[in-house]
Amino acid sequence: MKKTIVFVLLLTLLGSFTLPVSAHESYMLYFSEQDSEFSLPAMLGFYFGDRILEYTDHGLALDVYADGMLGDVEESLRQVQGIKDNEGVTVDFMLVPVSELAGIGAGELSLPALPTTFSSHEAFRAFAESETATGFLEFPKKNGEKMLCIAFLELGYEQTVLKAPISSLKDLQGLRYAADGSLLMSETLTALGAVPVDMPQDCAAAFNNNTIDAAEKTLFTYQTEFLQDCAPVVLMDNHRMDVYALVMSADAWRMLTNLERTCVKLSAIDTIEYNVGLVSRQEELQLQALRDSGVTVIEAVGSWTDVAEPLVTEYTKPLESLYSVMHK
Repeated sequence: MKKTIVFVLLLTLLGSFTLPVSAHESYMLYFSEQDSEFSLPAMLGFYFGDRILEYTDHGLALDVYADGMLGDVEESLRQVQGIKDNEGVTVDFMLVPVSELAGIGAGELSLPALPTTFSSHEAFRAFAESETATGFLEFPKKNGEKMLCIAFLELGYEQTVLKAPISSLKDLQGLRYAADGSLLMSETLTALGAVPVDMPQDCAAAFNNNTIDAAEKTLFTYQTEFLQDCAPVVLMDNHRMDVYALVMSADAWRMLTNLERTCVKLSAIDTIEYNVGLVSRQEELQLQALRDSGVTVIEAVGSWTDVAEPLVTEYTKPLESLYSVMHK
């Protein structure tokens, strides 16, 4: 209901203006994405751009460059902050894993990606649309206002993929488990009895070379990295959400009119709603495709909660009031 009220008020504001949304000629903004144009992140970028185009009556346009054409995550993140490595390269928007923001003074933004935080996609959406999320996104003020966070989005649950089936979480004992994320994730794996290792650049090769026995992957990355042959088992443990921040260059933000900024915010609200439906549908389709291809899909054989929650509680003590809102 709160989101609906905000949405109606913003639309009323837009409707009250007789002047064009843009105070300048049509302006092109650039969105950097490392995955292909058919990937979930790119689809979110295209949708976000369509909403901006519609709300501004074509006053603003968003050009999505996929396949890393504007640089990898680190390069694009520097560009968004106004750090120019190459003349002529401009990045106004990108989706960045929240864990990547810890190194630029925004460690609190990694909280949504901690183990066992969200019980469902709808629980994530409720947080992403909340006033608490809006408060989280104020971090650029601490970062010299080089960059703004527009929204939290998610690319699905991280699952455990393995070379061989297991019948309980106790079977993770001694397995070399590759994971992205924080020290907390490593501590959680250790508590489960697994041996945490850094995520290799080529996960398929690591499985084939017997340097890892298990890894965390979303269903999307499991398919795009072609892990079906080397790790033909997927344990649907939903142990944490793969959360991204939609970030925007502060330089680009300053160039917009107040009304254009409102349009960008409205577009972000729409994209959050689209995000949850898109990922839910994609997960269902991907799961069925995996089963049809012969992948062994195991429903949860135990919960990470008993092991992870005491560690998460200790880790989040300095930000307990913030974290408690998302983890209900």
